[in-house]
Amino acid sequence: MKEFSPEGPVNLSTVSALSSTLLAAATPEGMVVNLAGVTEVDSSSLALLIAARRAVEAAGGIFEVKEIPDAMKTLASLYGVNFIVDNAAPHD
Repeated sequence: MKEFSPEGPVNLSTVSALSSTLLAAATPEGMVVNLAGVTEVDSSSLALLIAARRAVEAAGGIFEVKEIPDAMKTLASLYGVNFIVDNAAPHD
């Protein structure tokens, strides 16, 4: 599996640049997104993860997320998209 590890803020001002990199890496090999280095999230970061998951699964791969920041878990719960963070390792 390929690992993608963004660092710093993943929000409306950065998600566009990250999107092209992340979606280009969607292959049947699968993908792990490690969010340990992420310092800030918003709803666009959730949208990015959902798009990446769809792209990887459409390619026949398995998509995993680990080191989920608490703020992202809260947002996922508020927006009703817990599936994107369920079963992920917590952020320390």
